[in-house]
Amino acid sequence: MRRGADIARFLALGDRGVMIGRATLYGVAMGGTGGASRVLDLLSAELQTTMGMLGAQKLADIQRVEPSL
Repeated sequence: MRRGADIARFLALGDRGVMIGRATLYGVAMGGTGGASRVLDLLSAELQTTMGMLGAQKLADIQRVEPSL
């Protein structure tokens, strides 16, 4: 996951969870544990913004959508 919107997208497509390991590793490489914490804070803020635009107050409020082919 690169953005909070990616997390919301995959949850809306029916995933029950997402992996964000690579993003936190980049944060560790740039700033140690503080960098990893900053990455998690950014992803959380982006996810909260996306949820606000969707009208979802909690993760369970993100409704599943069927992908169109």
